[in-house]
Amino acid sequence: MNKHVDVNKRVIVKKKIVVRRSHWRNGQRYSSWKRHQPIRDYRHYGLRRPGPGQEWIRVGNDYLLVSVLSGLIFSAIAAQ
Repeated sequence: MNKHVDVNKRVIVKKKIVVRRSHWRNGQRYSSWKRHQPIRDYRHYGLRRPGPGQEWIRVGNDYLLVSVLSGLIFSAIAAQ
């Protein structure tokens, strides 16, 4: 006995969104900050104006406001 059976399969794929927390903390020292080019057009990225002796750098998907003398982090913002 051969019976022909029609089977309609519906596959639902759910995407998992992973939000990674930045591991940067204010007051932390970033030793290799000199390897990164400073961001001069900080307004384009929605960043505030850096204070005297500070500059914005991009590390991966994060923006760090660092001291140009010591490499201390004043602020960290995750890029979107």
